[in-house]
Amino acid sequence: GFTLFATPEQAGWSEAFGEAIQTRHLAGRSWVVGPGCGMDDPSGRFRKLYGLEGGGAVLVRPDGHVAARWFAPSPDPAADLARAFDAILGGAAVAAASRSAA
Repeated sequence: GFTLFATPEQAGWSEAFGEAIQTRHLAGRSWVVGPGCGMDDPSGRFRKLYGLEGGGAVLVRPDGHVAARWFAPSPDPAADLARAFDAILGGAAVAAASRSAA
């Protein structure tokens, strides 16, 4: 399933992710990454690798590729995730429809 990795400074990512995958009937899991969080990262390596500020997040596809990244806090994580999933899933649906029409 999809995975969301978020920094702890913005709590809205995990809830928004849960709603987004439930609405779309997808499997997924979210992790808050940082010192003392669900996924501990005392060295801060996660942020460095993904270039995130506090409040940023990364959405990873089931095949391990990064689907979307928010470098800084979002004013509306739910809307950002909805746009990301619509782009990801819409693109896949369009490609599948194009292949079957050919």
